[in-house]
Amino acid sequence: MPVGDEKAYQIASQYIGLMERAEEGFACIEREPYEIYRALAEMISSFIEFGKIQMSVRNYFADDEQVLKGIDGFSSVIQQVEQLGGRFTEDNMKQTLIPAFQRWKASQITALEPYMSH
Repeated sequence: MPVGDEKAYQIASQYIGLMERAEEGFACIEREPYEIYRALAEMISSFIEFGKIQMSVRNYFADDEQVLKGIDGFSSVIQQVEQLGGRFTEDNMKQTLIPAFQRWKASQITALEPYMSH
């Protein structure tokens, strides 16, 4: 699909919006550690939405290996969630989950950047 395509822009924007929503929850931990449950709710909600939209992203960007690789890379974030085993403390989140998410997000933003101009 060509860069500048309106549908590509919409899908990429929605996907990036979900990343930002999850990151808002993480930022909440940075500012107000006692808000960890609100942050977790935001994160879980965002992750569920990622699951719903990833098939659309995968189908629409099927010819873009970098985007597909990034979608597959989300599993590294999920692995961090699983490794925490329900121990979602401020320190655990800051040391494992947040960095994993930020690395994944950075790679996806780079992959989707060409589609963000229309």
